[in-house]
Amino acid sequence: MRSILLAVCSMLLLLLGSPEKGATQPFQNEWINYSLTYQKFRIGQTGLYRIEQPALVAMGWGQVPVEQFVLWRNGQQVPLYTSQPSGLLPANGFMEFWAEANDGKADQRLYRVTDHQLHDTWSLFTDSASFFLTVDASVTPQRLRSMSNVIPSGLTPVPFFIHRTGSYYRERINEGLAQLAGSYLYSSAFDQGEGWTSSDLSGGQVRSEQYTNLFAFSGAGAPVPKLMVHVAGNAPNNRSVEIRAGGTLLQTQPLSQFAYAKWNLSLAADALSSGGLTVSVSNQQTVASDRMVLGKIELEYARRFHFGGADRFLFYLPSSSVERYLEIEGVTHAGVAPILYDLSNGQRYQTLLDAEGRVRVLLQPALLERKLLLIGGQAAQVLNAFSQRQFIDYSQPARQGNYLIISHPALERTAGGVSVLEQYRQFRSSAAGGSYLANIYFIDQLEDQFAYGIKKHPESIRNFVRFASARFAQPLRSVFLIGKGVVYT
Repeated sequence: MRSILLAVCSMLLLLLGSPEKGATQPFQNEWINYSLTYQKFRIGQTGLYRIEQPALVAMGWGQVPVEQFVLWRNGQQVPLYTSQPSGLLPANGFMEFWAEANDGKADQRLYRVTDHQLHDTWSLFTDSASFFLTVDASVTPQRLRSMSNVIPSGLTPVPFFIHRTGSYYRERINEGLAQLAGSYLYSSAFDQGEGWTSSDLSGGQVRSEQYTNLFAFSGAGAPVPKLMVHVAGNAPNNRSVEIRAGGTLLQTQPLSQFAYAKWNLSLAADALSSGGLTVSVSNQQTVASDRMVLGKIELEYARRFHFGGADRFLFYLPSSSVERYLEIEGVTHAGVAPILYDLSNGQRYQTLLDAEGRVRVLLQPALLERKLLLIGGQAAQVLNAFSQRQFIDYSQPARQGNYLIISHPALERTAGGVSVLEQYRQFRSSAAGGSYLANIYFIDQLEDQFAYGIKKHPESIRNFVRFASARFAQPLRSVFLIGKGVVYT
């Protein structure tokens, strides 16, 4: 896709009918309670974060019982660990949580076919995820509860877990499907192969990646390792793609022109016995000017509980109706027992250290697959920058319209203070302008309400127009975007 509207551009969109009326696809504003005030903040780096009591006082929430705080990201609650379970936080009190930066999961809905997205590790628009803190006594808040970690003697530790590691390419934005018509004419939709990829592999070129310190488990019960390779063509040629792992040829497959492919390959049971693996992908086309790209190479395998010297490590275990005992080696903790979070099941464990420095923990039964995070010696980052957000309920009659003017607050007035947007709204509402029911909508509100606060995400406009089509009393007649169009690549 050559270009898209990131914020707003000067153009008129004619809406033909209302196909979304009665549709069940979410508008992405379902999590919002319009009677509440929210505090918004952005996080661009995944990590452990903390909101301290003085920040809550500055928000005017110093007298709010801690059990009433709720944190949202992408329409889902983020579980909080609070320094005390209920009541008012003291001056040294805090709320702590694991925050993930923005990724490409929200971009998947943009694609004409969702499978066309080669991977969802990176966002096409921004690394910063928006979080919204509010006070809401009407919902059950998600919390990370402190769990007992009394370990009886004689327990057998879980021998392995399924781990994924790989290369998730972010070297260029591949523009995807194209037709050659003098120059390349790219699909106007988010199409196959579009998104973050490797740089081009020309004809005859090989791309190799080395994966080390895998700590693979090969004992009883271990599944065979799997290798996932996602690729796309980037020139109007037919080619073959060869994949090798550890020097062993896994497959040679055709890949035509701008087509994409996602291969899931099984490796030999002993493929990781050396502790590492080299994966090579080659473009077998003899025409040197040919081009293809890699989306991702991902290795899935059984791993021993050895974390390779990391001071934080994210891993997964299946749900279990019984306790599970873990002994973890290779954790950097400086002699201080790490904290283990079960983010899926709302559990927080103070681990124990044995004489050899191994981390020991007895997990309680859990209904959901465990998303586990071990943090050793890493201090939480304290947040201090917040902006108040009062969401506008566009379903209210006074907020509705059949001529939607979407713009940015910076364009509302001239340097002399003249409200040009309001002048234009009045014109469109007059007989000379078409006698529309015209109204103004600002993109910052639309981003927060209909795109989870992801800056410049096209879903903000698309979901809002769908919402207006489905919920407004009058059928939509026009949408006018006033602003600047840019190329997202």
